[in-house]
Amino acid sequence: MSSNSKLIQLWQSDIVIDYQNRDTLNNQLLPYLLEKYKQTSLGKEHYERIPHNIFADNFEPVNQLKELLINTTKNYYDIGGLEFDIEGHEIVSHDRQFIKTHVDTEEGDLTFQYYVKAPKENEDKETNSFGNASFVLVNPARPAGSFTFKNEHYLEYPVLPKEGLLIMYRSYIPHYQNPYEGSDELVQVVANIKFKRDLH
Repeated sequence: MSSNSKLIQLWQSDIVIDYQNRDTLNNQLLPYLLEKYKQTSLGKEHYERIPHNIFADNFEPVNQLKELLINTTKNYYDIGGLEFDIEGHEIVSHDRQFIKTHVDTEEGDLTFQYYVKAPKENEDKETNSFGNASFVLVNPARPAGSFTFKNEHYLEYPVLPKEGLLIMYRSYIPHYQNPYEGSDELVQVVANIKFKRDLH
């Protein structure tokens, strides 16, 4: 019997990593996000929250962040006249906290991580590296914890949190956050854009 086999690359998705000096925006966002966290936190875990959407607030720095996320989307995807919803909330991490592997497909089609406050020691390290509270994207074709052969690569893509760093990726990509170590808060915004479907 003849054999007809071929190797197919399954992990084909654009990931945008945009690292810029955004100190002015972050300095305005930080007190707002910390106050919002105090108002909505219900416990020690990240998911113990009162649901809310910071983009529903009429606060100029939040509007600037929203514009940044939408413009980033338009720079990389042809969204034409598609209608969409955008929602976002702050995540505040304390010492030893981490986030388990998950996907955001129920929340959106595109997901963003934007870092407002991050460990200072991360600034001089490679962005694409493991370290303090590193954010990790996982190949959706290979579940976390599955056996890895020596010649397999790009199963995980780590990104080191830095202030002013923006990450955009498809919401179906599994991701997690390594444990954070520090006495100050790690503060980020997680946002999702969901495009409206025409139901036939």
